Order: sequence, then C-alpha cells, then structure tokens
Amino acid sequence: MKTKVKGYFFAITLGLIGFSSATAQVEKFEALFMYNFAQNTSWENVGDEELIITVVSNQDIASILKTMAKSKTVGARKVVIKEVENINEVTPSQIIYIGDSKVKEISSLYAYVKKDDALVISGKAGQCKVGADISFKMESGKLRYEINTKTIDAKKLKITSKMVNLGIKVS
Repeated sequence: MKTKVKGYFFAITLGLIGFSSATAQVEKFEALFMYNFAQNTSWENVGDEELIITVVSNQDIASILKTMAKSKTVGARKVVIKEVENINEVTPSQIIYIGDSKVKEISSLYAYVKKDDALVISGKAGQCKVGADISFKMESGKLRYEINTKTIDAKKLKITSKMVNLGIKVS
C-alpha cells in the first residue's frame, strides 16, 4: 500500500513539475511575442523615447520581460517594464499585458488610461471581444494569438500586415 501511495505521489509531483515547466515555456513565448508586437507596431504620439510595457498581475511574465529589456531595444527605444498588481495602478504605457487573474477587469482599464494610447494584450483567449486588442490562446499545442484589427485601427495604432496575417482575426 505504501509503495502504491508513493507511486501516485511521485506521478502527481512529476505531472505538476511538467505543468509548471510547460507554463514557464508558454510565458517565455508570450514575452517574445510581445517584443515582436512592439517591433511591429507604431504609435502616433511616441517618438524615440522609452517604450513602456506594463504587466498587470503576472510576476513571471514581468520578470522575463525585464531580463529581455536589459539587452534588447525596440528600434532606438529603450524598453521599460512596469509591474503592477491591479488595473487601477496602470499608468500611461504603449503596451499593457493583463494577467489571467485580472482579465475580468479589462473593460475597467480604460477608466485609468487613455484608450488611444495602449496596445492591450491578454494572456487569456477570447478577450478581444471584451476590450483586449490581442489575446493569446493555445491551439493544437501551439501558442497563437487573436487580434482585433478594428480596435487597433480605432486607436490609430499602425501594425504591420505580417503581424495581422500571423494572428487569428476576430472582431
């Protein structure tokens, strides 16, 4: 009996470790996607000053982005990563990433920042219908993204056709 219990415990532990490393891998890819989104987006009101990415309620993504920002730029712009826990702490940014635990609050985001200024990205599928411009989703074991070109166009953000074509268009 003890051996059977140990075996179950071991299997569950391995499963959790595998899930944890898979989640970490997905977060790394999400961070890479965000850097690519930044490189493929232009903002009317942003010159060569810093590009600010605010991460709401996801320490792991923020940590990955901070590491990347130490050695990468977007064009000539230095990238600054801000990390906050709540939507009401968001300050003006070019990109705002909303962690899964706060996606229900996306619609309230625009009470704190100007809607026109930020590319809003969600880590949860389906959020383009409730205020995100881009939302990540897993499809057939691959990380993909949904993109709402109507909301992006309304903000007067310019995105490359490559970025649009690689995403799943939603409206």
